[in-house]
Amino acid sequence: MINKQMVSAIHSHWLFTIFLSLIVAGTSPPGTCRAQQPDQGRNQFILHLNAYHANYPWSEDVTTGIREQLRKDAPAADLSIEYMDTKHHPPESLFPILAELYTRKYTRKRPSVIIASDNNALDFLIAYRQRLFADIPAVFCGINNFSGDLIKGQKNITGVVEAASFRKTIQLALKLHPGTTAIYSVAGSAATTRMLVRELTPVAAEFSGRVDYIQIHDRSMAQFASELEKIPSTGIIIWLGLNRDATGTSLSTSEAFDFVHAHIDRPIYTMWSHDLPYCTGGVVISGQEQGRQAAAMAARILSGTSADSLPIIRESPNVPMFNYDEMQRHHIATEALPLDAVIINRPPPSFYVQYRYFIWTALGLIIALSFLVVALTVLYMLRQNALAALGKARNDIANIINSMPSILISVDSACTVTQWNNEAVRVTGVDAADALGRPLSRVFPRLTDEVERVREAMRTRQVCADPRRTRKEKGETRYEDVTIYPLLTNGAEGAVIRLDDVTERVRIEEMMVQSEKMLSVGGLAAGMAHEINNPLAGIMQTADVMSTRLTSPALPANRQAAEAAGTTIEAIGRFMESRSIPRMLKDIHTSGRRAAEIVANMLSFARKSNGAFTLHDLAALMDQTIDLAGTDYDLKKKFDFRRIRIVRDYATDLPQVPCESGKIQQVLLNVLRNGAEAMQIKWGEVADPGRQEGPRFTIRLTHERKSEMVRIDIADNGPGMNEAQRNRVFEPFFTTKPANQGTGLGLSVSYFIVTENHGGRMSVESDPGTGTTFHIHLPVNRQP
Repeated sequence: MINKQMVSAIHSHWLFTIFLSLIVAGTSPPGTCRAQQPDQGRNQFILHLNAYHANYPWSEDVTTGIREQLRKDAPAADLSIEYMDTKHHPPESLFPILAELYTRKYTRKRPSVIIASDNNALDFLIAYRQRLFADIPAVFCGINNFSGDLIKGQKNITGVVEAASFRKTIQLALKLHPGTTAIYSVAGSAATTRMLVRELTPVAAEFSGRVDYIQIHDRSMAQFASELEKIPSTGIIIWLGLNRDATGTSLSTSEAFDFVHAHIDRPIYTMWSHDLPYCTGGVVISGQEQGRQAAAMAARILSGTSADSLPIIRESPNVPMFNYDEMQRHHIATEALPLDAVIINRPPPSFYVQYRYFIWTALGLIIALSFLVVALTVLYMLRQNALAALGKARNDIANIINSMPSILISVDSACTVTQWNNEAVRVTGVDAADALGRPLSRVFPRLTDEVERVREAMRTRQVCADPRRTRKEKGETRYEDVTIYPLLTNGAEGAVIRLDDVTERVRIEEMMVQSEKMLSVGGLAAGMAHEINNPLAGIMQTADVMSTRLTSPALPANRQAAEAAGTTIEAIGRFMESRSIPRMLKDIHTSGRRAAEIVANMLSFARKSNGAFTLHDLAALMDQTIDLAGTDYDLKKKFDFRRIRIVRDYATDLPQVPCESGKIQQVLLNVLRNGAEAMQIKWGEVADPGRQEGPRFTIRLTHERKSEMVRIDIADNGPGMNEAQRNRVFEPFFTTKPANQGTGLGLSVSYFIVTENHGGRMSVESDPGTGTTFHIHLPVNRQP
């Protein structure tokens, strides 16, 4: 007996368990997410009360059948599944807890139809229907030992009866095992199992004259083991289920069969299809078919049919089914089975057995056709030799044409394309198959202007050439040579058009010319510096001498000269001060020194580097480069570099960096010049270095100790770059400037100097309208 304290403890334990299950994963397995969370906006809602637990084979078969049928008959209906878990826990203690739970869940959200699968679910529904689901139509399935008394007094209910074929299964088993002397039924302690025992007992009694009927029911696992091992070799087993033993121990289906097979090796017959992977066979009930028929009834109820008007299906459509592996173990021949028997796990028949008719038919045809093939082969080989020679010649010509880096297009007299090589496919994106037979102007629009020249070349039979023709492609100037060759083949006129992209060649030629100019300027730099420094030295020296003679009363010669002129050196001094002569002489000296520094910087930058790495102060190199940029900027563009405001932010702990000073100055100068030219586009000619608004460079030098790098950030407030320009900014010959205003090599060379020569990094950040920032990282400890 269960006292009140035990009931209270069970109640509290199960209420907490179910509540926790709802929070973590709902009451359905992970595969039923849609069924667990139906759309509140829909009116059709089916509640499935499943007596057992998720992943139990029978439960899954029934659920699968319900889902498949509803997808066909009621696709708009939502399905919610409640697994009651009565295989593991006694219904008498579990039902009150489930009733409390379902009251909370379904008081507001009322199902349209309820499907109850298996006896425990139907028992719960009948016991609590008036309280929980009054007036809601119900459909049951999987019900054992069904009689009208089960639903006596119930309205609006129908369903499918689960009628086990005990008699047919026993008859079939005795036929397959003629030496059988006893039938042993194995059953656990679950309520459903006990009902099956009551149903089997009178049927087994019908065979009392032929075999003995022995029950192994409601035992502990140890008792089951002992009695199973005593079954003789002339006994067979009728399986009724062993999900819970007499002590309350729960087992899964696979665990139950593993236990039985571990203690006996005799044929096991079952009434349910989900047991077949572990049993020999039987005339079995299909859980999927039960679920499908119940779902079909529910769909009809949703469409407006009364449940009472749908007759209860009392005939269970059972089928003889066998497990091939178990048949082999127990030496059961396939020929001994009924003609309508279904065999699972049977390997496929051999290829010959499966296709012997087709094999013999094919063999006859092969023999008949072999003579024809031999006759045709001779003719075919002769033809193939001729085609091979022709094909080789065509392939050789096609390979030569397709391997050329030039665009080669042949046209006929009507300027229709007759040949289209791979380079033409790559440039135009038009496949050869799509281009052949179409007008040239349609497949290659930018050659439309060449059609007249093609006709002229065919008419005069003279080669027409148009070298270094310019065109725009994605904002970039490209150069190409266009040559037209007239053709005359077998009396048919045509022409071949050849296009060569010579952009790189033209740019290299321009670069070589520019390099020659720069070499000449570099050679002249030393001489120019000497010629400029000599007069500068005279100017500075003369200014110093004039200042000494006119403003130094301590020198006797000055005083004597003043008295000889009829005045005093003090009077001259006062005159000089009143006319600001000393300040003017000082300005002359300062300007001369500034000019000398500019010449020295220019000479240092133009001097050929010896390639040696020495330690340098990057702050000093940056200042020298800024001074050099102020003099080197092209004033023809009406934008003076000196009008750009320079904001310096140099760290005080910068270490010296091993580098080639000339190359690093070249990198910095390239970045400054590019930034200055970009800011001209945004700010125009007017700029005041004293204003907050206007062109501005912000230069930061920092020491990144973790990576042992000195970082140079040069930021401008120019127009910035878009993503396409930013991704290509370090490519050779890439430039956004008009033709003849840049080679596109400055930043490419700078990137090479930083990354390859100095082992550093160079990157850029920019967005349209926000300016551009170049980041240069140089290692502190790099070995040359």
